[in-house]
Amino acid sequence: MPTEVGIGVAQLAPDGVQVWTDIADVAGQGLAWVLHQRMARSLTRVGWHVVADEEQVLVLGWSTRCLSHRARLLRGALQGRLADFWATAQHAVACTAQVHGARERPAHADIVTAACAEVTQQLGWPQRLADLDGWQRTSAVADQQLLLAQVVGLEAKVRRACQEHLVIARLVADTACRQFARTGPGRSARRQVLEAARPWLRARQILAASADLVGNPLPTVAGGPAASLTDRVIAASVAIGRGSAAGSGLPWS
Repeated sequence: MPTEVGIGVAQLAPDGVQVWTDIADVAGQGLAWVLHQRMARSLTRVGWHVVADEEQVLVLGWSTRCLSHRARLLRGALQGRLADFWATAQHAVACTAQVHGARERPAHADIVTAACAEVTQQLGWPQRLADLDGWQRTSAVADQQLLLAQVVGLEAKVRRACQEHLVIARLVADTACRQFARTGPGRSARRQVLEAARPWLRARQILAASADLVGNPLPTVAGGPAASLTDRVIAASVAIGRGSAAGSGLPWS
């Protein structure tokens, strides 16, 4: 795929947006169709009604069906991967071991940062939600406005869950890095870190689950700088193109 793809955006009356690319001039019409379909999928997952072909992508406002689907995706994330703190700990330990075992070993802080970056990428949601920061999502249709409020509330819960996972990733990676400095990143050392962390992770999971029962107010849809549909589509298009714990010194022992 070309490293640079020209993207054109035009407003459609009353509140739609037309997007097109000049990729066909460089790489052929088939690749333009693929790119437009990828753009359409990403925009649809945000909740917009999108029609795409090999020539253009039409964004035709909010879709009740797509907003409902986004709410299901967010609930699924909260009940699935984001409820599994153990998987995050395992991934953090594995990434730490991999970086720690490199020939030119980075500094301790850099190893922890690299492990957290890997966990962030695996979770996926931090970047997806970051692409929506500062966008004001409103609709004149009552049903869609209600769905938008539900989606924003679920997104806030997903953000909090992702923060919990990144806190865990940093603590576990930091501990694993210290342990590996003493014993090496062998299988036994990895298991020791994870087993020592298991009770703490279980408590963390219970606390995270109970937080939703203690009256956390959901954010309203309004607020933040307003952004037109054209602005949002441009931003989305650019984003698309580019042993025992005893005596181990572990913090949970």
